[in-house]
Amino acid sequence: MKQEKIRTLLICSDILSSALAWFIFFFLRKYVLEEGGFYASDTLFKALILIPVFWILIYLFQGTYHKCGRLYRIKIIQFTFFGSLIGSLLLFFVSLLDDKVDDHSKYYVTFLTLFLVHFICSIVPRYIIVWNHVDQIHKRNFGYKTVIIGGGQKAIDIFDEIQNAPKGIGNNFIGYINANGNDLQLSGKLNHIGHIKELSSLFDVYKFEEVLIAIESQDQDVIRDIINALYPFDVKIKMIPNEYQEAIGEVKMTNIFGALLVELQKDSMPVWQIVAKRSLDVFVSACAIIILLPLYVFLAIVVKMSSKGSVLFFQERIGLGHKPFNIIKFRTMFLDAELGGPQLSSTNDS
Repeated sequence: MKQEKIRTLLICSDILSSALAWFIFFFLRKYVLEEGGFYASDTLFKALILIPVFWILIYLFQGTYHKCGRLYRIKIIQFTFFGSLIGSLLLFFVSLLDDKVDDHSKYYVTFLTLFLVHFICSIVPRYIIVWNHVDQIHKRNFGYKTVIIGGGQKAIDIFDEIQNAPKGIGNNFIGYINANGNDLQLSGKLNHIGHIKELSSLFDVYKFEEVLIAIESQDQDVIRDIINALYPFDVKIKMIPNEYQEAIGEVKMTNIFGALLVELQKDSMPVWQIVAKRSLDVFVSACAIIILLPLYVFLAIVVKMSSKGSVLFFQERIGLGHKPFNIIKFRTMFLDAELGGPQLSSTNDS
């Protein structure tokens, strides 16, 4: 809910700030750069509708709205700077380059004005939103549901270090999961919620958002099994680096305050590629549905005429992040054929 609220606030502020920035730029362009009179034309009003859509798409592909709850102040400045730079370049070459000017240096002034006006109008509300979110984390008023895997001395040390840090780093501990029968010492500080063999079922119950791996053993097989078990879920995984990794600089630390932890990157694709792929999935699927619509209508008629019952069949599946969803297909079986639960067909299936 917190992440959705931040995303909504960012999108609303981006819509308003991009419209304001374009209005200010339009005024400066007409009144100052071109030394003409300012007038509110139909083109301006159309631009005030289309320009915010353009910027939302830029920020969407950039990844600004991806996992908004994880944004921090330097990150939002980077996103705003590079997004403003790329978007201003596109707007300049698409809509401003054909302006008639008596001095080509005015092109540079026009582009710089557009970039600076948009950047300033955008960064102020964005920074306030993210600053307030980070401030709530530092004050420990907000945190992500976190579990520790391991209950020995390492787990105790990392728990104490995070809890005693001068500022909160976003961890709201809900319990710990032990890896063997001997690592239960953390019970005096944190609730014991289960064993690593129950990771899947524990996630379904507690819906934790972060996992800190702090097992006593450096057994790579155990760590690999834990990571494999957590991989299907939308969970941030962190662990303590070993001394060799720290010495050779193989890993990057993620925290300024509290324990030094390594964040495991599950996604090898950059955010812009993830967004581009998802957009392509939706676009191609929509085109396929439109093209195949006559076939779908024909199949619906055939299914309805061949047996009684509904045309479509719904069944639950488990998708990305262990989230359930309903598949929809044309019914190819008799009505109530799976009252006893999902079944596989056989050679002599009735």
